[in-house]
Amino acid sequence: MTKEQLKKKLLDLKIVVDNEYLDKYVEIIFNNLDTKKEKYKTQKHHIIPKCYYRHEKMNIDNSSNNLVNLYYKDHVLSHYFLFMCASTSWFKSFNYDSIRYVINSSYTEKDENIEKYISNMIELSDDIIKFRSEEARQRNLGNKNPMYGKKHSEHTKKLIANFQREYQLTHANPATRDDVKRKISQSLKGHIFTDDSKNKISLSIKNMIVMNKGKDEIRVHKKYEDEFKLKGYERGLSKSCKSKKASNRRVCVKYKEDIKQVYEHVLDAYLRAGFTIISKN
Repeated sequence: MTKEQLKKKLLDLKIVVDNEYLDKYVEIIFNNLDTKKEKYKTQKHHIIPKCYYRHEKMNIDNSSNNLVNLYYKDHVLSHYFLFMCASTSWFKSFNYDSIRYVINSSYTEKDENIEKYISNMIELSDDIIKFRSEEARQRNLGNKNPMYGKKHSEHTKKLIANFQREYQLTHANPATRDDVKRKISQSLKGHIFTDDSKNKISLSIKNMIVMNKGKDEIRVHKKYEDEFKLKGYERGLSKSCKSKKASNRRVCVKYKEDIKQVYEHVLDAYLRAGFTIISKN
């Protein structure tokens, strides 16, 4: 196959446009046709990319005619050139992912100057994000959405809420584990906060305020208060939080040797997890 034939084949697939980057891609392929496999230095590259076959629901061509060994830098460049000559968003998106995959391959010897070859791709990454966001929106638009015209019943809402509470209990923060606590304790031994650090921490806490917008509540620094007021936020707790004040009382519960204080409105989740009530405050 000649360079002209490969170029025509790629153009006939309608996944690229005829520009300087397509010429560079063809050139880099032909420059490496005789490159031998070298452990930790080369990677196999599909001349007609795998994504084309997947997109067209065809068997991937893994024959020697469609494979070439490329050094790390050349592999990144090949997908970069395909990214720059791609005629469709899905093909551009695939090559963007391929570049990230090659860069993150820990088993490959890296070129320290590779970033200069892909700086333009990074600048264009916003287009990929927008494309994927729109693609996901189109997949679930209107009657394509499984919840189109439907609503969760109150019973289902409670099941979802209970599941989320139980998930938080059973997938606790690693920092609550005894072995992690010991490691944190050891790392902090001998650490002394300076008066300057203490004052900074104190000021950062004192300058935080609570603002709400309907049911949404956030903690922000005082200097951002006016900015959030323009977005519709008000200073103070939300009405829904104030109405739940009674249910925010803490209950003392125990599971084996583990004693905790929890809010009443999540008590059911703790009881289902095996805790028992010791006392109510």
